[in-house]
Amino acid sequence: GDWSSDVCSSDLGTWRTFRFSQASISALKTEAMKLCSSDSDVKYVSSNDAISTFIWLRTAAARSAHLPKDSKTMILRAVNGRQKLDIPIHEGYMGHAVMCSLVQVSLYEALNESLSAMAIKVRRGLSQIDDHAMRSFFHLLQTEKDKTTINYGASMKDETDIMLTSWVSQKLYDTDFGDVLGKPDFVRRPKLPDAPSLAYLMPLTRDGDVDLIISLSDQDYEALRTDAKWEEFVEYLG
Repeated sequence: GDWSSDVCSSDLGTWRTFRFSQASISALKTEAMKLCSSDSDVKYVSSNDAISTFIWLRTAAARSAHLPKDSKTMILRAVNGRQKLDIPIHEGYMGHAVMCSLVQVSLYEALNESLSAMAIKVRRGLSQIDDHAMRSFFHLLQTEKDKTTINYGASMKDETDIMLTSWVSQKLYDTDFGDVLGKPDFVRRPKLPDAPSLAYLMPLTRDGDVDLIISLSDQDYEALRTDAKWEEFVEYLG
């Protein structure tokens, strides 16, 4: 599996679907780029960085009321390692080529730093997944006798952290099922067991929107519903 067993076994999360419109994505990207500069090690952040950081920060804010003040919060992003190697693996390779990019900060920082400052941290974390990191991970997979000891999100705490996988670049909305069915109107995950703090960004729609499918507790969901920043950029679909 691609998340830890203790996350899978919890029943405190319910899958909910939200939408980031093309306009919202553009606005978040602009906001996230504010502190980027040509003479910095982080010259830009992507739309994906901006959305992912926004989800992380607003979820942390939603949880902050019932978390200890000295808590830490972490975002774990699944990274496609195929293109991270110096000689890239063909995208059709079906073997293991995924790593997680981890960024952890204090809850205070998550609540008080700007979206741009935090998106730069998230981008910087992504850049650490490189040829050396991938080869080191492959070596571990090859040499570890008990591979059940290797688990994405092993250090993840579902009450404070979030694990996010992006399928935005998968062109599933272009899939044509023939004259009768045509192309899909929406793309969703198969039904999963509730897994608190696990999130998926769905493929980009034909209108340029991105749907978020995330497992949240009722408490987190109710807090997000009253979050003005969340409501400004995100539409609840069901």
